[in-house]
Amino acid sequence: MSNWNPRYLAYCYAHERSPEEMHAFDGQRFPGGRMCGFMCWNMQQWSEFGKTHKFDRHSKSKADHDAYDAWLEAKYLPAQRDMFAA
Repeated sequence: MSNWNPRYLAYCYAHERSPEEMHAFDGQRFPGGRMCGFMCWNMQQWSEFGKTHKFDRHSKSKADHDAYDAWLEAKYLPAQRDMFAA
């Protein structure tokens, strides 16, 4: 597996696609901005995360980012970790 961003992997796994499949799919959905789907999804995830975790949405600390990454991993990666193992 390539060195994909863990947040992008969570996005792919949430959509049950490999990173390569998701990248191609989003290229069709968003021809003018392939990463638009990921950016919108990531903002939605931050919003969901914020319902149970307090942080300043305008100046997130490293601890906030670390907590968010752990939350994403627990939510999306364990069940999907081996889905696309090479």
